[in-house]
Amino acid sequence: MTQNGPHARIRPGGTKNFIMARPPVRSICRMLLLTWALIGASVLTPASVACAAENAAQPIRPWLIVSGDDEPAAVADNIEKLRQELSVLSGRAVGLVNASSLAETQRKQCDLVVVGHIQRNALAREILKAGSSDGALEQGSPHAREQGYVVAVEPACESRGAVIAAVGRGDLGAVYGVSHLRTRMQSSNSQLHLDVDGKQASTGSFQQVYCPRFEERAVYYNMFLNDMGRLTPSGWSDDDWQFWIDKLVCSQLTHIYFFLWSDSLYFTKSSVTGAERNRVLHDRLKEMIRHAHRRGLKVVYHVSLTQIPHDIFEANKETVKATIEYVDHGFPVICSAAPGRIVLGGQKWENARELMADIYGQQIEGFREADGFQIWFYDPGGCFCGTDRQNCSNRQAARLMEQMQSFHAMVRRANPRADLTVSLWPTWVLEPTYKVQYRDEFLDLLAAYARDPANAGTSITITDTLNHEHTGLPLARQRGFRLNGFVFPTNVESGCVLFTPLLAFLKQTVKRGENLGISAIHHMRIEESSKFANTFFAACYFWNPDLSPEDVLRHYARWISNTNAESADRLCRAITLIDSFMCDGAGGQTHAARGAEICSLVESAFRSLPAEKTQEHEWLLTTARALAVIGEAVDHPDRTEDLSSRFSAIMRDSPTLARTATPLKHYVKWITRGWTLENF
Repeated sequence: MTQNGPHARIRPGGTKNFIMARPPVRSICRMLLLTWALIGASVLTPASVACAAENAAQPIRPWLIVSGDDEPAAVADNIEKLRQELSVLSGRAVGLVNASSLAETQRKQCDLVVVGHIQRNALAREILKAGSSDGALEQGSPHAREQGYVVAVEPACESRGAVIAAVGRGDLGAVYGVSHLRTRMQSSNSQLHLDVDGKQASTGSFQQVYCPRFEERAVYYNMFLNDMGRLTPSGWSDDDWQFWIDKLVCSQLTHIYFFLWSDSLYFTKSSVTGAERNRVLHDRLKEMIRHAHRRGLKVVYHVSLTQIPHDIFEANKETVKATIEYVDHGFPVICSAAPGRIVLGGQKWENARELMADIYGQQIEGFREADGFQIWFYDPGGCFCGTDRQNCSNRQAARLMEQMQSFHAMVRRANPRADLTVSLWPTWVLEPTYKVQYRDEFLDLLAAYARDPANAGTSITITDTLNHEHTGLPLARQRGFRLNGFVFPTNVESGCVLFTPLLAFLKQTVKRGENLGISAIHHMRIEESSKFANTFFAACYFWNPDLSPEDVLRHYARWISNTNAESADRLCRAITLIDSFMCDGAGGQTHAARGAEICSLVESAFRSLPAEKTQEHEWLLTTARALAVIGEAVDHPDRTEDLSSRFSAIMRDSPTLARTATPLKHYVKWITRGWTLENF
């Protein structure tokens, strides 16, 4: 037992170790592979893995997954994913049986993977009690008890096979325990073992409790209808959504957030937004919400009431346009207090508020199955008009409250149980730009609104950036609001679709959020298909901000390369170099040599991986080859034009990146400065 003792307090996000001193196995396993009849499970087929015995010539035991009885769909679905993946890893079908149906012969003659709810799995309770961690998950915060899980390893002995367990007390804990195994199980010559912090722990006894530091952890999909194929969520089919939701389950996130730009709305009174592609997108998002729920995730829809369809905006521009710089960049943003009648064809609205309520009332009703709704006033949105119009500049706090009240009424009608979040992004830019101070006043009004008996039961979360010194989160904390931190790792408008790891940036930002006292955290993603690794890195830090970049990177690389440890090492090295290549600028490094090394490492790693792995991660190989060309152009800018055709051909040959059109010269400009300065 470690010095922590069996009753040591567990800090959410931290770990507690239980290392049992057991005598080594004294004899080799004598059982040959069992037949189907001996095993006796209706879905069981033998799978092979070496026993944990001293004699290397020992026979091979089959693997069997033991789940809890009557597991919820989210848990059962993840267990089935694990079964399929272990079958591929081992090269033999892996069986599945409920704990109450486990025969004594199976327990003795099979190596077991024990998963699911502790309370539904008698074998799990027995294992945890033996390791003195029974009841450990009862300590800590409510979200740690619901989402935490225990991982245990017991080597084989004369009386039974080896055991690898990952079990939780709550639904999400049971789901995440399975995800832990899905991303950490390894195969060496078709023999399975569990990767514990980069070490092969299947040969020794081990128990550890895992609890998330933050209650709510999300990826935020900022969706628009540029035709980039399956690179962005707006182009995903139902099957694509199921694939990526599964990746988010593996990442141990709790939520998906999504935002629709004005012309991505489905509003049939506008010819722009009433298009068939918008209807299809909305139907797929509704199905996404349902599938996310089945897999144990929640969904939040982001709303910016002052964005309207372009055709309505253009037809009434002089009457409704907002006084804000975004309008000059082509965004259709209206003044929420504009009083004049708005007309499009035969449609009429008496004023801006009626139009906003019509558009977004329909959107919120359409996504009423969402678990939460978040209101954004800016970026783009809002209005700072003066006394010559509606005096929004001097009445900014009141204008925001008007939108908040209208928004809340829509949400109440659609889903009274939904959570509410209010975004302050990017108020810290707009206050000095428009020389108006309004955040304190607005938060005071919002706090009074939340206390109003008419809003009894309404809980409001405030979200803002973690990347700016003037973030509004401390102001919200002073007023007792729950806090949600926004991590902004990419520039929406840049067009950089290549993978940028940001390992150190993500860790520093998440730690800043922890210091601010946030309960929830999320980061934005647009091109998920080429940047999911960044989402995974963020999710690891969201779970435990104390992880090192090396821990996070090793976890991802060994998940990809779980059949070849040398490939994982090469990918770790390659991604470390990509991070420096993209972030550090041209000073102090030779990009041509670094790009060539990245390309060589990734190509070498991919040669040792199965075809299905290389197909799934072809974006990484494309990125490596593209960086080799970019590196040459950074070091030799006079050759950019000559290298452009080579760069375009590499991108064009990628199923993931073929529809992107950012020219090489843009990458040369960005990477010469580096992401740390350019934030592309």
